[in-house]
Amino acid sequence: SRRRDILVDDETLFSFYGKQVHQNVCSAKQFDSWWNREKKKQPGLLSYQRDEIMTHDATNVTANAYPDYWQQGDFKLQLSYAFEPGTAQDGVTVKIPLALLNQIKAEGFEWQIPALREELLIALIKTLPKPIRRNFVPAPNYAQAAMANLEPLKVPLYAAFEKQLLRMTGFRIPEKSWDVSALPTHLRIKYSVIDDNKKIVAVGTDLLQLQHDLKGEVKQTLSKVSKQGIEKTDL
Repeated sequence: SRRRDILVDDETLFSFYGKQVHQNVCSAKQFDSWWNREKKKQPGLLSYQRDEIMTHDATNVTANAYPDYWQQGDFKLQLSYAFEPGTAQDGVTVKIPLALLNQIKAEGFEWQIPALREELLIALIKTLPKPIRRNFVPAPNYAQAAMANLEPLKVPLYAAFEKQLLRMTGFRIPEKSWDVSALPTHLRIKYSVIDDNKKIVAVGTDLLQLQHDLKGEVKQTLSKVSKQGIEKTDL
């Protein structure tokens, strides 16, 4: 959920053991001796309960909000997540097998995962030039209102968002006003192309560019597969 305060801090963890471990235990040897006796009577004494290590219930972290896979037609692509602000891998990454790379379409990925969608809309408004942006202030209010009427993945995100903002304000956003390059790293989908051995071949945020750069590798992979034979008989 991109929050650092989900788990309790080290002092709270230290305090937990301070209460559970006997006060006369002052060395590893003493601990081993004490715990060998104690765990027979209370095997769960040193085990945390979920509510003891979490400061929030994290009910918003669901399979729908943070899916494990991205479905595109017949293709089911694995997603991975990183909470590493300031790094290139921060955010959501789609893993694409090299052999499938030229069959994956860029359309749809601009919608992001459900959990980040409203934040994405807010950030998009903030990328607009100031004379245009002032028509949609405060940005969170307009983003939230637009979200209620959007149908994700049905049409391109930018066209759908522009239509909703036009409906709400009567102001039409000029073409090419969105500055996608100004979006925070975690709001831009990353693509990780992997080979048959799960080794990363290339990573980037521009799927079309990756497809162009790896045309040779894709062709070589498909040629290798065809030589191995893909025909089966007596099925």
